[in-house]
Amino acid sequence: MGQTPPRRPALGERSKFDGDVSMGMFGMIEFWTLGTFALRTSDGCEYSRLLARPKCLAVLAYLAASARSHVHSRETLLGVFWPELDQEHARLALRQALHVLRRELGDGVLVARGSAMLGVDSNRLWCDTVAYDYAFRTGDYLRALELYRGDFLAGMFIPGAPEFERWLSRERAWLRARAASAAWALAEEMEAARAAPHAAYWARRAVELAPEDEHGIRRLVALLDRLGDSAGALRAYEDFSRWLASELELAPSPETRALAQAIQARLRSLPGEPRLLQRDIPINAQHPSVPRPHRG
Repeated sequence: MGQTPPRRPALGERSKFDGDVSMGMFGMIEFWTLGTFALRTSDGCEYSRLLARPKCLAVLAYLAASARSHVHSRETLLGVFWPELDQEHARLALRQALHVLRRELGDGVLVARGSAMLGVDSNRLWCDTVAYDYAFRTGDYLRALELYRGDFLAGMFIPGAPEFERWLSRERAWLRARAASAAWALAEEMEAARAAPHAAYWARRAVELAPEDEHGIRRLVALLDRLGDSAGALRAYEDFSRWLASELELAPSPETRALAQAIQARLRSLPGEPRLLQRDIPINAQHPSVPRPHRG
């Protein structure tokens, strides 16, 4: 008690904020998977030969990037990456991939747990996804959003591995949802601190991360209105309405329209207040005949 907390690390800087790894250890390998895709030593040397082997990199990512399960069974890896092969050839392919990883990364990065389980040594390989998860779980939302610079393994595609694609899709959605949640937490923190520009910034960032979340749009509209930017609140509604029409051929829900209508009506009751929307918000707008997804 009474101790000064450690300095918040800058983007790309590793420290104990990033989990239970010894971040100052000489020879640490960095694995960047969020937005920026890179595998390099701590002094900046790229593993260029490994970067040219996408399936080997995918195996490494599968082993390293999960912050919730640090080891995986060999049988799971066979089904994820080589479902089209029989057991004998799939096991050979896995052994070859692990041989390449060990040859390029050095001994000790990949570790075995008995004869059936595989993982990575977090004292040898640092992964931004693990650091991001740790920052989020410990409430260091700014650090989490510094690390979240885009989709997980953006652009990676492994042909003939549908289970890997499903796993990748789930991880991307889960990580992006956490980033949006972190941005909302910062927006609420800034609003409580009466830092209106910062609150608006993080709320808009949250909506950028989850543009289809209509509950988030209502939160943004309501927050901007509370902060005194009612015109900005109505513009946010209009932006969402246009996005929804162009991307999904849908209209905003009645609840979202009612919120915007209430703000518009209040503004129009003020003397000399200009019209802030390009068009009136229809009270009983008919939704297009397209199945509506469930939205909060």
